This record gives sequence, structure tokens and C-alpha cells, in this order.
Amino acid sequence: MANASGAEDTGVRRVRLGGVRRFIADRMMESLGTAAQLSFHGEADASRLLALRASWKTEGKATGIEDCLIACFARALASQPDLNGTAGADEILLSPTVDIAVAIAAPDGLKTPVIRNVEQKSAEAIGAERKDLVARAFAGKLQVSEMKGGSATISNLGNSRVQHFTPILNSGQMVLLGIGAITSRLALGEGGAIRERKMMGLSLTVDHRVVDGEPAARLLTRICEEIETFDPAA
Repeated sequence: MANASGAEDTGVRRVRLGGVRRFIADRMMESLGTAAQLSFHGEADASRLLALRASWKTEGKATGIEDCLIACFARALASQPDLNGTAGADEILLSPTVDIAVAIAAPDGLKTPVIRNVEQKSAEAIGAERKDLVARAFAGKLQVSEMKGGSATISNLGNSRVQHFTPILNSGQMVLLGIGAITSRLALGEGGAIRERKMMGLSLTVDHRVVDGEPAARLLTRICEEIETFDPAA
């Protein structure tokens, strides 16, 4: 049976690719078309972060795992400032501050508002700012200026079963950290005792035009170390 336009009616639902979704699609293709994107995968023991989060909950504090991860990412980037910034066709612009864009899956599409000067902020301060950005992203009240000027991006899929993925760079940026799920592993501890470890999957995408494998691996290793030894007061 054909519809009024002459097309076969097969029950297919057609959704126009426009508005925010069109903008996101164009930005993704622009990013892939202008950067040599390569992802590195690793794991970090998140046991310390989980213990800290549990203690904060008993104290009535709202600081979460993602807030700690943003802080860890910023501290690692501050230790390798040559990866903190944006790259064009002919030059690299290195940022004097670590400004992390946070990927938020809002109802009307992906938003990436920026938390600025992250390397100078505590996990608690990062958490308060992130929660405000999430609330306004879901309410459609973010300003365009709040989604510009990031020197790196973090994307969190930790609430899913995804352990590793290949996140696409925020156009122009040199690095993006993807957060995967936490899984339980058995490992040998001191004296040969078996203990449980809570391992978090991490995926670091870099622009291989300007970031070689060794500094990328060093950054991911530093991020893991920051997670495993996290000091919320640092």
C-alpha cells in the first residue's frame, strides 16, 4: 500500500536530522575530518574514590566520583601542559589554565559546558559547579559562551556497561578522557592474600597530528595514578 506521496508505507518512522542534532552531527564530522584521532585504553583502581564517596555520603556531602575524576584529569593535564589546549592547521594554542568541558546528555542533545580553572579548585567546588551546569543543561538555560573555550573534555559513561570506547574529540582540542564502568576484579594483595579491586575503564583520545604515543600514554598513566592516590584537598 502506497501513501499519498507514492512511497511504500512500511511503518518506517522518519525523523528529520535538524536543529541541535544537525549541529552535533556537523561538529562530529568536522572533528573527525580535521584531526588524526587515536584512542588509548587503560584501567585505574577506583577503590579509593569509592571509599571517599561513601564517607562523604555519611557526612551529607554531595561530592561525587565524577567531580573527583574531573579534578584528577585537570591535575594530570597541569603536569603535561603541552597537551592542554587546541590545535589548528598551522599552530597549537596552549592554555595557561585547565578548562574542562563536561559532556552532558541533555534531552535536546549533547552539551559540553566548561568548568574553568579546574586545576585550582577542590572536588567539592567542582561538584557544585558541575551540578549547576547539568541542571541548566537539562532546563535549556546554558549560554553559548559557557560551551566555548575548553582546553580538554571529559565524557562519562560510567553508569553503563561500557568499559572502554573511542570518544570523538571536541573540535580543535588535543585530548578527551572517556570514563567507563567500574568492574570488580580479584587480585593478590600483600602476603598473597586475595582481595577485591574496583577497576575503572579509561579511554583517552588524542589528536595524533600533534600528540605522539609516548606523551599520550604518559598522560593516561598519570591520570590513573591521580585516581588511585586521590587527595580531595590538593
